[in-house]
Amino acid sequence: MQTYFRTTYDKLSANQLLTIKIIVISYSIIFGYILYNGWSHLFSQNGKMVSTLGAIGLAFLAWNLGRFIGSSEGGIRKRTPIFILLLIISAAGVFNWMMVNFEGRKILQDAVNSAEQRYIKLANSAKKNVDDPKLTAIEAFVQKKEKDFISEVRNPFSCGFGPVAKQRWNELLVLLPDLKRYAGQVTRTTENCSSLAELYEKKIDDEWSSTNDSKKLENIRRDASVIQTNSDLYQKELANLVTEADANGSDFIVNTARQDLEAVNAAYKKNLLTLNSYAPDHGLPDSLDITTISNLGQWSQIVSVITSRLDQTSTYFYLLLSVFMDWMLVYFFMQYRDLRAKQPNRPYVSETSVPHL
Repeated sequence: MQTYFRTTYDKLSANQLLTIKIIVISYSIIFGYILYNGWSHLFSQNGKMVSTLGAIGLAFLAWNLGRFIGSSEGGIRKRTPIFILLLIISAAGVFNWMMVNFEGRKILQDAVNSAEQRYIKLANSAKKNVDDPKLTAIEAFVQKKEKDFISEVRNPFSCGFGPVAKQRWNELLVLLPDLKRYAGQVTRTTENCSSLAELYEKKIDDEWSSTNDSKKLENIRRDASVIQTNSDLYQKELANLVTEADANGSDFIVNTARQDLEAVNAAYKKNLLTLNSYAPDHGLPDSLDITTISNLGQWSQIVSVITSRLDQTSTYFYLLLSVFMDWMLVYFFMQYRDLRAKQPNRPYVSETSVPHL
């Protein structure tokens, strides 16, 4: 009977060992996959080879640290410095993987929404400030005096040579001193006066267009039109980024979308510089708010990503989950060590010995 119970116990113990071995192997695969992908994103800016080798090396190192802690007597309590090292290596990769895969789409959407709003404000400001008040007043004055003078030229009784016409002409000369009168003789008919009026209209318009005030006003209007056109163009490009991210996943967000947003930000700064040249008091931000998306997936900016999202509950959840995954790795190896030590005809596993799966 004793032999029967002993045999039954040994079989149960062997089954438990097999079960925990399967769990350890399965969890190790999941752990390694998450860590590899997390670190490969963090190294993606350094090239494919560096990204792959770096991610594999750190994932393997983290797994072995967890294996060593769990396989040693005392576990985390006696191997605290090593566990802290494990957290530093592993948690960074795990946290980044979670941020990219679970929060990347939202971070991109937030950045795009903010960028679209700033481009809308940029276009509105360009449109609002398109007319310099002083220059516009000068232009309106010239147009008014031109209209008054032309009406006198079209009058067959004056045809631009009467006393009122001369007064209107002198008013034009205040702003257009180089304007020249028509020196020829004109038979005062309705047809001839209309032809002369058209001649004067072109002469006055050409003279106004050659002035510095007119050129400056024209440049402002041209620049404002360009800014508004660019704003519409980049708003469409921003909307396309979200659509492409939905179709292409996290790799697109970390690499292509981030670079495209940085290019859109550079364009925003360039357009803002143009707006500054004629409307410096616009009150718009100096750049787009793309800090978080720019830092996402970069190993040197993990702390910045965390601090920028301290108001998000998910940030704390991912940090805790990262630590929990490391603890679970150690825990499974501890369970494996204990069950393996209980197997018949197996020596006790000392603190310094490291079992092999």
